Amino acid sequence: PNTYVNSLYGQGARFLRDLRKRLGEEGFLTFLQRYYRENAWQRATRRAFFRLLNELGADVSDLVRLYFQR
Repeated sequence: PNTYVNSLYGQGARFLRDLRKRLGEEGFLTFLQRYYRENAWQRATRRAFFRLLNELGADVSDLVRLYFQR
């Protein structure tokens, strides 16, 4: 169970940490605020998450490969 929890939540937390570094503090907060506004009261999806990053001009393909395509 610990391996699963670490893999599931740990990888997500590390991805968000690296995303924050990539976007910078202001860019990351802007992203989160917009993501929240656009997805409030509905099921947020992976597609919506990465679509918004793409709209903001953030190329995170290397991070996606590192964290999600092993």
